[in-house]
Amino acid sequence: MLGDLWTFGRQQVIIAVIASLIILFLQLRWGVIPRELTFYGFLSVALPYLGIIALAFIFHAVRAPWIIDKDRQRRANKLRGRIRKQRQEVEALDSELSEIREYKLTAIVVHTSSYVFADTEHITLNCPVINVKLVLRFKNHAPQDMAIEDLDVMFCERNIDNEIFQVVAQGDRPRTLYYRTPEGGRAQTDIAGLVVKGFGLSPEYTFVWQRMTLIDEPYLKPTNGQHFLRLTLRAVIPQKPFVVDIGVDWENPASYIWWKAPVDD
Repeated sequence: MLGDLWTFGRQQVIIAVIASLIILFLQLRWGVIPRELTFYGFLSVALPYLGIIALAFIFHAVRAPWIIDKDRQRRANKLRGRIRKQRQEVEALDSELSEIREYKLTAIVVHTSSYVFADTEHITLNCPVINVKLVLRFKNHAPQDMAIEDLDVMFCERNIDNEIFQVVAQGDRPRTLYYRTPEGGRAQTDIAGLVVKGFGLSPEYTFVWQRMTLIDEPYLKPTNGQHFLRLTLRAVIPQKPFVVDIGVDWENPASYIWWKAPVDD
């Protein structure tokens, strides 16, 4: 506390001392005060200045706690305002993150027909080649229309520690979906930008990836339960990628959905 008082009042006290000494020097120089004064004479001249300095010190010592308290209150209010603003920003970010975590656009896997193309020994590339055919519907859980940004299918492997690894597949990943027209024909549409109406369920679309070539796995034989397909849907609106793992019966050429479940990353 004494340190705060001295820190606050020392500048004013120093100014008072310097001002008093200058005035005393000028009085002596200009002859206002005779130079032939005795010690007690000088003391009597200096006493008023010393009194002024003492009064200045006492005044600032008495006034300093109030000033310091006001200054601390001002700084505390400023800090409280800053904390309030940061809390509001954090709450806004939490709200935004909650909105991102909430799925608004999802994919429903209606059917899959994914199988290994021939046996490893009979393929010219000497590696597994997989044909992927998925029948999908997209569901919009929000009132406004929403568009798809991207749709991806990966071949994944689960090891004995239940860790998931993506097996690199080569080949041209499809950028289009097929669908049946009202006239019974077949048409295609781009994946990116496909719009699903608000609170709507899209018609069935077919995703076909022929010759998904696992070029880095020459001796891999897809195994039920260990290998599966992972579908990832990304929407234009803010949300996490919607991920569905699709179990496939690799031993059945006319494969069916073995299991499917959304994945919460």
